[in-house]
Amino acid sequence: MFRYSFTLLAVTGSFFSSCKTGRPPVQEAQAPLSASWSAPATTGDVPESRAWLKDFASPELTRLVNQALANNLNLQASAARIRAAQSVVIQRKALSLPSLGVGAEAARADNRFLSSSNNFMFGPSVRWELDLWNRLSLQRDASRLDAEVLVNADQALRLSLAIAVVRNWCRLATNQQLLDLSDETISSYLKTLQAVEDQVEGGIATVVEVNLARANLASSRAGRHGAERQQAQDLRALDVLLGRHPSGKQTAPGTLPQVSLVPAGLPSELLLRRPDLRAGQARLAGARLRREAAEKLNLPSLILSGNAGTTSAQLFDLLNTRNLLWSMAAGLSQPIFDGGAIPAQKQQARAQQEEAAADWAQAVLEAFQEVETALSREGFINREIIALEAASTAAAAAEKKTQRLYEEGLSNLTNLLVAQRRALDIKRNLIQTRSAHIQNRLSLYLALGGGFQ
Repeated sequence: MFRYSFTLLAVTGSFFSSCKTGRPPVQEAQAPLSASWSAPATTGDVPESRAWLKDFASPELTRLVNQALANNLNLQASAARIRAAQSVVIQRKALSLPSLGVGAEAARADNRFLSSSNNFMFGPSVRWELDLWNRLSLQRDASRLDAEVLVNADQALRLSLAIAVVRNWCRLATNQQLLDLSDETISSYLKTLQAVEDQVEGGIATVVEVNLARANLASSRAGRHGAERQQAQDLRALDVLLGRHPSGKQTAPGTLPQVSLVPAGLPSELLLRRPDLRAGQARLAGARLRREAAEKLNLPSLILSGNAGTTSAQLFDLLNTRNLLWSMAAGLSQPIFDGGAIPAQKQQARAQQEEAAADWAQAVLEAFQEVETALSREGFINREIIALEAASTAAAAAEKKTQRLYEEGLSNLTNLLVAQRRALDIKRNLIQTRSAHIQNRLSLYLALGGGFQ
């Protein structure tokens, strides 16, 4: 059993301990956690860091992953979203700093009893809202956490993209093996058909047996066309992942990679590196800060303002230093009646915090499910591969024996075709099960947020 002490909730609590409020705490949802993985362990050497990619030992695959990370359009859109969120952080920070501007004003007054007059003003102005209750700082920190959410989402997208490239690459290898098996099968069925036709001429076989042999040959050719169709589809899907025109010109690999065994004693801390869980933590922290900021909407706000410059009744005399003037003002305001808008904002912030907490707890629960499922499937698939390898060896021997008996006239065509079909089906199942093993290992890497270290 994988023994560990799961610290995710404790880390989250300490990470957000600075987010305090005088209001009663919101009852946040918690994920039901287990003390250990329920799946049994398979012992083996622990691969080095980034084993999910290096474990395949393929320079070509590494090159394709790097190309996808450099050219994928979804990643470019994600990078743009991060830059937009970072600009919001700058905007929020600027709200707590004095703002300096310069302005000019021209006015004309006319009265039927008095003479008309002009007035021109020019000069700088300053405005500063003092962050008395730390409300602006809370909003700024919340926007910074929003940017952190997008950064983690980008990392999750990168990991998903890299694994998607490997998945597609392995599907191409599987399809290529199935194509090779189809060619081998077509060749074997063709030889069988020729033998049956020779026996028909000698009066040994019947027309029915010839039709059976032809049907098997045609069926195997149809299966090859299906594998070709799937191969062309996967090649174009890989092109899109790599950010290039889907021409389908990529050369498919011929073999599936060998992966190492899952090491024993996987630590729980591996889940802490998952980008989606880190994004959920940041989203929850931001919701808490926004709720705390909303609780302070009833408090008064203090705004300082100042103006300096020149004023004159004549435009050409506006720059005369004798017309200098300045003014300073302080404004204190506090909401009294707003039709229920502020209480509604507070309720909204509290509900959003509860939503973020529930989403994070659900993400933790699903992370456990993904790891448990992948670990469980790992053991089942390994045993299935061992059984299929034994079955394939036995079926190949039976096919060879039946072929010899048929050629000696000691067996009929039906027995031979059944033996050939059984050997073919087992070989195909073995190829697909080995592919499923690779795909499940990739699911485990994705569930753990990377390799085994």
